[in-house]
Amino acid sequence: MVHHRFPARIAETLHAFASLALITGLAGCVTPPRTGSNPVPPETINLPLIQGWFEGRRAYYVTTDTSDAATSGMMGANYVPRLANTLPPEPKVPGTPSSTDRIYKFPNGEQASVLPSAPEPLGAGNTSNAYSPLWQVVNVTWNPGVAPVLLRSEQDVLEAEDAGRVTVEPTRLVVNCPVVRIEGELLPGASLPKGR
Repeated sequence: MVHHRFPARIAETLHAFASLALITGLAGCVTPPRTGSNPVPPETINLPLIQGWFEGRRAYYVTTDTSDAATSGMMGANYVPRLANTLPPEPKVPGTPSSTDRIYKFPNGEQASVLPSAPEPLGAGNTSNAYSPLWQVVNVTWNPGVAPVLLRSEQDVLEAEDAGRVTVEPTRLVVNCPVVRIEGELLPGASLPKGR
C-alpha cells in the first residue's frame, strides 16, 4: 500500500527506517541502557533451575510460562493460554514445521524430564536448528510390572517405548523453558552462586 502513495525511493526509505526502529526496539529488550559511555548494570533476579537430561548430560532450564492455568499455579509461572497456539492442529501432518519441541515428563515423579534438543553451544553461537524453548509436554509412564530405570536421552525414551516398557502420551500443554546450563557450560551473561 505504501508504494501506491509515495514514490518508490521514499517508500524504501520509510521501510528501512521502520526496520531500523524495530531492530532498535528489539535490541532494547536485551541490551542494558547506556548513560554516557558506560552501560547501566543490569538488575538480577533468582529463578529456580530445573534439572533435566539431554543426550546423557544434565541440562538445566527455567520455567517462565505455561499454557495451562493449573500448571502455572503449581510451577509459579505465568499463565499464557496463547502458547497453545504454537502447536499445529491435530492430526499433525508429518513434516509440518512447528515452533515447539517435545519435553518428556514423568508425571509419577520417577525422574527428571528428558529434553530432545538444546542450544549447542549455549548462546549466540547456537547451531542447533532443532532447539526451541517452547516445549510440548509428553507424558511418559512406566507400564505395569516394569521396574523404572533412569532414561537420560530421547533415544532412551523411544527405545523404552518400542520395547513396551513405557507409554508415551503427547498432551496439548506447552511450556516456555529456556535451557540455560548444560554440564560445565553456562549461558553467556549468566552466573552461578560460588561453589556451584
